[in-house]
Amino acid sequence: MFLTGENDHRVRDGFAELHDSDGLLMLTSANEWLWRPLANPRSRGRAPFWTEALRALASCSVTELSNPIKISNSPTSPASYFVEPKGDWGSGRVELIELSSPDETNDNIVASGSFGR
Repeated sequence: MFLTGENDHRVRDGFAELHDSDGLLMLTSANEWLWRPLANPRSRGRAPFWTEALRALASCSVTELSNPIKISNSPTSPASYFVEPKGDWGSGRVELIELSSPDETNDNIVASGSFGR
């Protein structure tokens, strides 16, 4: 769920931030970390990321954008996760889907992958 966050200049119901995760983090086969902040778009958003091989994928929160990224696996933060593929998944893509949500009751963020050898 993502309603509003640090990258959104709208304040809703007095909350500057109201979300489960700040963004999507990926480690590519070139040892490159890609960070994509989440958003609550006015209409459906889609962001595909192509890679030769995915080494890791995470949904996580950050304390401040200027601080290092901290991955949390606290039981109070169930939306954070870190995934490392077993074996070689081959080339493919991760697609981030962001759906517009008027409030915090909707799970409006989805990441899916399509990989082949």
